[in-house]
Amino acid sequence: MKKNITIRDIAEALHTTPSTVSRALAGSPRIGESMKGAVRAMAESMGYIPNARAVSLRTGKGSLIGVIVPSINRDFFSSIIDGIESVASEKGYNIIIGQSRDDVEREKALVDEMFRGRVDGLIVCLAYTTSKYDHFMPIWRSGLPLIFCDRSPKNLTTARVNIDDYQAARSSAEHLIKQGCRRIAFFGGAENVDVFFERKKGFLDVMHKYGLPVIPDLVYDDAINFEKGQAAARKVLALKKSEYPDGLFACEDYTAIGALTVFRENGFRVPEDLCICGFGNEEIASYVSPGISSIDQSSFEQGYQASLLFFEAQKSSDPSKFTTMITLPSRLVIRGSSMRHPL
Repeated sequence: MKKNITIRDIAEALHTTPSTVSRALAGSPRIGESMKGAVRAMAESMGYIPNARAVSLRTGKGSLIGVIVPSINRDFFSSIIDGIESVASEKGYNIIIGQSRDDVEREKALVDEMFRGRVDGLIVCLAYTTSKYDHFMPIWRSGLPLIFCDRSPKNLTTARVNIDDYQAARSSAEHLIKQGCRRIAFFGGAENVDVFFERKKGFLDVMHKYGLPVIPDLVYDDAINFEKGQAAARKVLALKKSEYPDGLFACEDYTAIGALTVFRENGFRVPEDLCICGFGNEEIASYVSPGISSIDQSSFEQGYQASLLFFEAQKSSDPSKFTTMITLPSRLVIRGSSMRHPL
């Protein structure tokens, strides 16, 4: 493994002191121009990379925020990144982005890499497969800001920004019921992820409120993308026709769209035979036909507020104990996929 070059290495090569090298790199007027030139030349030849965190502390100027999301090719996560960057840039900070691809091992590697790369803290949307959080301990122990956005650790008090997923799910489920749906399928995600746990809880509570059955053969807890939405729909189609659903609540828009393609290929009219609601209000939800009714999660605002929390945490006496939580509003955007009756 290649050794990280330090200020001490440069000092030894030039037969001077680390403090002289540090001052030269910072452009101190106490150091002569010839020494500054020699230090810069040696630093470049040795492949020295400045400690961004130390530079930030010394100069008061912004540095680098690590941002980890499951994917950047979804409008929801890219909008969160946009919100984060809009605040960070105003503060003179840059962001470095890593994609976990919903793989906890990749997430662990990204956290370690960014920490060793001396980011000033992290803003994280957890991977789908993350159920333990030990890999974040070095961040906490180092006193760096750690903010979670949208997907947050379950049963762990942390600084976070999200919506009220429980109430958002209730609004979708009640909408489907008011459109006449009585046998509603649920395509969700693993309950170790807080947002999917809350969405399922909201759905179940509304079904119980209206005295409607929760049918095990219509409930799938691992359907969070297009392909898995298709797979879940095919399993439903393997049931008897009398057991088919007349409504579908999907916990992701891509899940809803995947299911839509399969159901329509098999003769379902949407929304006449099957009303569908998604979650996330991805841009693509308005492009498919019919458009997918979906929960708008204030994605840009989530990123914006997460970035503000980052800088609040940075100012606190102990960022590891900074646990401010922000819950933003959401709204159900109703489109053709669930409009069986006029509102």
